[in-house]
Parts: sequence; C-alpha cells; structure tokens
Amino acid sequence: MQFTSREIQQKYNEFAPRYDLLEAIPELLGVRRLRRILLNQAKGNVLEVAVGTGKNFRYYPQDCQIIAVDLSPAMLKAAMKRA
Repeated sequence: MQFTSREIQQKYNEFAPRYDLLEAIPELLGVRRLRRILLNQAKGNVLEVAVGTGKNFRYYPQDCQIIAVDLSPAMLKAAMKRA
C-alpha cells in the first residue's frame, strides 16, 4: 500500500499532539542515550530531515547550525517550540 505525501502529512498532523508521549518507552529503553552519543558528534551545518517534534535538538553541540524540515506542519510547530 502506498500513501501520498498529503495522506502522510495528515496522519502526522493528527499524531503530533501524542507523538512524544508514545515515544516515551523507546526513549527510556535507550534511544535517548543513542541520541546523546550520535548527535554530540555533529559539526557545522546540519540538515535534519523529518525532524518530528525536535527531540534531537538538545543533543546537538551549540555551535551547530541546524536546518530542520518535516512534511507535517503540526510536527514543525512542536519542533519550533522545542527549539
């Protein structure tokens, strides 16, 4: 089954308010640690595709210049608040 970008956008717009809550279990099981280890190594200009709610932002070094994109305006809104 294939979805159009509009269908995907709609699904993630609906899902955005609950996204962080539903991601809490993987975060506790080690995703947070992986974010810290991997993203701390980033340097310079970073393009984050499918930024979601911006959960990665806090793990980038402060001197990184981050451009973040997402298909879902609701996810981007959450990411902008977090930024």
